[in-house]
Amino acid sequence: MSLGWQNWKPYDELRHWRPWIQFYDSWLEQYPTIKDLAAKTKISKVSLSVFMKLLLVLTALTPLSGYTTTAIGLLYPCFRTLEAIRLGDVEEMRLCCMYFVFFEALRLLECLGINSMFKLWRWFKVVALMWAFLPQTKGARTLLNWVMPYFISWTEVKSPPK
Repeated sequence: MSLGWQNWKPYDELRHWRPWIQFYDSWLEQYPTIKDLAAKTKISKVSLSVFMKLLLVLTALTPLSGYTTTAIGLLYPCFRTLEAIRLGDVEEMRLCCMYFVFFEALRLLECLGINSMFKLWRWFKVVALMWAFLPQTKGARTLLNWVMPYFISWTEVKSPPK
């Protein structure tokens, strides 16, 4: 006696969806950011697009959106930080450090209750974190150039006169 599940092939179930997947894949060709991301991560454009839309829904519409924005703010930056440490890239480590200072400043604002006063806080947080960490925007470098002169002058210890 043979059971039906032993002969089940999951890709056979997708044969009805293949024309739609191919159409969507060809439609995504017009977006260079998705093409580049797919080439770098070796994940299909359709999978990336579906994942980003799912992430958008989780960020905006669910009670778990606070956790989702924290996960967005931590996962990829942690990966890039570990890569910078492994490669010994000091400049990238400085940028990652500035990003995490910015990330924690946003978290501090959340603890102070800004998310209850500002209804679009989660959207702002996701956009601000993406601005700060994406290499195309170089937001962490901007923050580093803007904040560090004030921080260094504030913490600078002057030697006593001789």
